[in-house]
Amino acid sequence: EPLDKAGAYGIQGAGGRMLVRKIDGDFYTVVGLPIARVARAIAELEPNRAAR
Repeated sequence: EPLDKAGAYGIQGAGGRMLVRKIDGDFYTVVGLPIARVARAIAELEPNRAAR
């Protein structure tokens, strides 16, 4: 599956998993978009949005 990946491997697949010993931080930051960080940033921009 190397043709659809930056760096030609994905750590979520069996082959890429063998190349990674440890992840410091958010798994989704490594795999793609850091969802937790994006959600926090949106919440800071629109703190009352959740109440709507």
